[in-house]
Amino acid sequence: MKIPTCPVAGAVVLGLPVLVTGYLVDPPTTADSTTVSDCSAWIVASSGDTCAAVASANFITLSDFQDVYNPSLGLACKMKTGQSYCVERNWGAAPPVTTTSTAPTPTGGNGVTTPLPTQSGMVGNCNKFVLVTGGGCWDVANNAGISLPDFYAWNKGVGDNCEHLWANTYYCVRINSLIPCASSHFPSN
Repeated sequence: MKIPTCPVAGAVVLGLPVLVTGYLVDPPTTADSTTVSDCSAWIVASSGDTCAAVASANFITLSDFQDVYNPSLGLACKMKTGQSYCVERNWGAAPPVTTTSTAPTPTGGNGVTTPLPTQSGMVGNCNKFVLVTGGGCWDVANNAGISLPDFYAWNKGVGDNCEHLWANTYYCVRINSLIPCASSHFPSN
């Protein structure tokens, strides 16, 4: 499953090829724009390929393959036949460590601070969040005690069939809702 590729050099620095494109090695076919930029080896997905098989054949973890190298795959990890997927970063050398932080911001005026990162399409009246690290939409909804239709309604970015659920991302699992109470619901003195 691993296809050997050779870098197409745009310049030479210290005797090493440097690409003018966004990747260390150009993908043999189309690759998603969210693929890591320091990719140095690619596979082209064939019908019947699975993420687990590709990761195993290339001696990388499934988590690295789908979450780090190719984040467009998401937790569903559905590869598109003919598309290129990264299977090696930086010729196997550890990537440089970088850290960034972003201050959380309140959502749509409800006063609740939304943790980051989130996916676009989340409702603005969310008041409880869960960090998804694995599983699927049903698992998240079930563990939070909400219905799957509610999870989809409150987190539009995951798609209609959970095809865009991202790992290490916060999702809404409860919303603020005002339910008017009639005085007849309370006992009188």
